[in-house]
Amino acid sequence: MNVSGPFIRRPIGTSLLAMGLFVGGMLCYFLLGVAALPNMQFPAIFVQASQAGADASTMASTVAAPLERHLGQVPGITLMRSHSAEGSTFVFMLFDTGTDLNSSAREVQAAINAAIPDLPSGLNGAPSYQKANPNDDPVIAFALTSDTQSAADLYNVADSLLAQRLRQLPGVSSVEIAGAATPAIRVDVNLRALNAMGISPDQLRNALTAANVTAPQG
Repeated sequence: MNVSGPFIRRPIGTSLLAMGLFVGGMLCYFLLGVAALPNMQFPAIFVQASQAGADASTMASTVAAPLERHLGQVPGITLMRSHSAEGSTFVFMLFDTGTDLNSSAREVQAAINAAIPDLPSGLNGAPSYQKANPNDDPVIAFALTSDTQSAADLYNVADSLLAQRLRQLPGVSSVEIAGAATPAIRVDVNLRALNAMGISPDQLRNALTAANVTAPQG
């Protein structure tokens, strides 16, 4: 079978077809959306809850389980998983493609509100949710190294100097610093002494939090 035969016998039609394909290709090229950082939406929502001092099994049974029970009633969920660690629980929900994530977020908030009576009273605030947004990934990352400065000194330079300058640049949304330990005071609790005095770990934590409040003055 000679495929090229009909095109050779009809040169005018072949030329018109080639011109049509060329014009159509040019139109598609100019109409094709191209962006260096395209606006993408991933149909997923994360829910986070925290409770100081609670172990992973306690978080799974008293926090993750009630949240999953109420969040499972949100329509459009195709996958839901939870991960519990010491003091924190994360619930991941994946929705159907094309789902209105703003509407689903309202449903998630309603489910969280319905789950609050079933959650422990010692949570560090109500559980919160966040919509997955690939556009929030960092665009530029810097690493600071030094043979003479300590990690704490490098952190101070990054926090007090470099981050402040970067935040002033036009188009910069946020600047985050990671990778260095910040100064902290650790409290070793004597549970027997607390129990003898009738004080719970949550009461101790609340007292320490109230005594260490940072607020602007003036």
